[in-house]
Amino acid sequence: MPRTRTLAIVSFFLLSLFLLATGEKSARSDTAEIPKNAQKRSYGAGWECDRGFIKKGKNCVAVNAPANSFATSTSYGRGWECRRGFRQVRNNCVAVIVPPNAYLTSFGDSWECERGYRTINKSCQEVKVPEFGYFVSSFGRGWNCIRGYRAIKESCVKVSLQENTHLNYSGNDWECDRPYERQRDKCVLP
Repeated sequence: MPRTRTLAIVSFFLLSLFLLATGEKSARSDTAEIPKNAQKRSYGAGWECDRGFIKKGKNCVAVNAPANSFATSTSYGRGWECRRGFRQVRNNCVAVIVPPNAYLTSFGDSWECERGYRTINKSCQEVKVPEFGYFVSSFGRGWNCIRGYRAIKESCVKVSLQENTHLNYSGNDWECDRPYERQRDKCVLP
């Protein structure tokens, strides 16, 4: 038993020395291969370029960033992004022209119209809501009529209820009371 234990301790000691020696050699070879304007990765093996440099083969070259941009922390791709309020056009950052009644989107490279306005010919035009109507969205007509009115052209017209009728579920037309049935514009008994 003591001899087996001694053999295990010696084996563990020799294995530890071997791993330490090969690890040091590996670490030295990693640092020897790191190019200028680069650093050892904080995780895993290898290296990565410093901010403002991108990887080209085994080197890190300076990013040629245009005006109104900033260097990214990635070693690949362009190595730059446009600042908020600018958008990429080829290799430049061009200002986003925000028209009246609009705002920059969350990414900052385009704009959208404020509530109550819609995009028409690169501008924001007000959605004209008629009397007895209400704003819905910036798409389509942009408004609906309140219950009891229906949209006809650009206005809301009161639904005319006749004898034996009531407003339908949507509230913008009528339907017959039971047991009456609709025939054209009247309610008749079946």
